[in-house]
Amino acid sequence: MDATSRIQFGLRGIATELKERLLAVPVYQRSFAWTKEQVAEFWTDLRDALSNDPPEYFLGTIVLTRAGSNKATVIDGQQRLATTAILIAAIRDEYRARGDDKRAKIVQDDFLSTADLTTATDVAKIQLNSDDCRFFEQRIVCGVVTESPTKQSHQLILDAYNYVREEVTSLCQAAGKAWEKQLTAWISFLRDAAMAMVLTVPTDADAYLIFETLNDRGADLTIADLLKNYLFGRAGTKLDAVRDGWMQVLGALDISAENALFTTFLRHYWSSKHGAIRERELYKSIKSEPS
Repeated sequence: MDATSRIQFGLRGIATELKERLLAVPVYQRSFAWTKEQVAEFWTDLRDALSNDPPEYFLGTIVLTRAGSNKATVIDGQQRLATTAILIAAIRDEYRARGDDKRAKIVQDDFLSTADLTTATDVAKIQLNSDDCRFFEQRIVCGVVTESPTKQSHQLILDAYNYVREEVTSLCQAAGKAWEKQLTAWISFLRDAAMAMVLTVPTDADAYLIFETLNDRGADLTIADLLKNYLFGRAGTKLDAVRDGWMQVLGALDISAENALFTTFLRHYWSSKHGAIRERELYKSIKSEPS
């Protein structure tokens, strides 16, 4: 059996994923959503793990698919991948601020962008959804400080960068003349020892089913998240049509899937067809409905 037709998995450094693959978040996935508190927890966990001997940290599971694209599609794990890229950008900028442009360029070329021969442009190693793509690429990947946030997710990206940038600077100040060694240690840690279990599956439908399985005990997924991934997983050859329909619904309501109003809308719609249903039973009821 061809390797591309099987589920592949491996334990890899999270920055290695950024280094060795081009990654893309689908247009219908939620925007960057980590708050400053979540970023601070992410940073603290990594910092504490780096002080261990040997330094090692497990970041959970990332689900990808390569179906029909030269980029791996990120089905689950975008917040961790994007925040890692933000942290790496902060390290790059610390190198630049201290006059080490050579190492800053190495970090940029290895983990943040790559040159595309066809378009003769630099391409981000991870591309976020359509709402966040330009801001993330300009502000984080390219370091264009004049790019202003226009959406809440943009502000969260900027808040995440400002937080880790300040923390990286503080570490280097505390390290004194050993600041360069400190930054190198962080890059090595993110590349080799901040590990994620990476599942790469043949098709989007496989990825959505795995995503649901991994999160069926989850406390953080909304009903809309579960429903979306259930529908996409069942779509098969009609996946594009189901995606388009999902986006049209969101557009008609002028809200995002993570908005609580969307779950309210789903519950009222389903209740109008099948009788009154409580919110906590909504996903189970929809899933149990015959195709």
